[in-house]
Amino acid sequence: MRLKAWYENLPSALSINDTTPRRLSSVGYLHLAYYNAEITLHHAILRTHSHTLSLSLLPPNDIDIYTLARNAANTRFTTALAFVTSLKPEHLQSFWYFSSSLSLAIIGIFASILRVTSTDQEEREAHIAHLAEYRWILRISSTGADFMKYAVGVLDTVSQLLDEDQKRKEEMRSDEFSPTFADSVPSINSPGNELDWNQQRFDIDLNTFDAFNIDSMFAFGDAGE
Repeated sequence: MRLKAWYENLPSALSINDTTPRRLSSVGYLHLAYYNAEITLHHAILRTHSHTLSLSLLPPNDIDIYTLARNAANTRFTTALAFVTSLKPEHLQSFWYFSSSLSLAIIGIFASILRVTSTDQEEREAHIAHLAEYRWILRISSTGADFMKYAVGVLDTVSQLLDEDQKRKEEMRSDEFSPTFADSVPSINSPGNELDWNQQRFDIDLNTFDAFNIDSMFAFGDAGE
């Protein structure tokens, strides 16, 4: 809330909308850094809910907290998406810090995390559409802003990982109903293992992002450290 209050009280000269035609504006990175900070915080909040097995198993108060956290996280991405969409040539051709590429990639990864941890199909499809829109904006803008190309490459890699993970889940579903698999693997609905298949999907998908740990992205030390 203090971060949000700081952002809302920025001087008008630092507004992303305060641009003059044919005059470069270097305030874009300040706003990108703000959205990146918000998203990093909400990424940490979502991780505290990574143990959630099923909303039906949570107490009412926990369901309210979980829903509030999800809604806030969804809003963080949509506002970041609106920010990237609003960037003008006056912003894109101006100065951007070296971490801008990484910051844009983190926003896309966050959207992918929201997608694979969605609790219903409607929300999942909305995130797929938003992620596609975000990638499209980056791809189009990258023709005049090279620092965006790294983020496009990361999103392409994440998309490939998700496709591979989806294929692996489909194969696991197929194996689950085969006689050999049924004899060798305990049922997920057996006593002491009361998890539904959707929860198994959640666990597998979340592990897909181990290679894109956001904390490790900020480790700028020597390669040998």
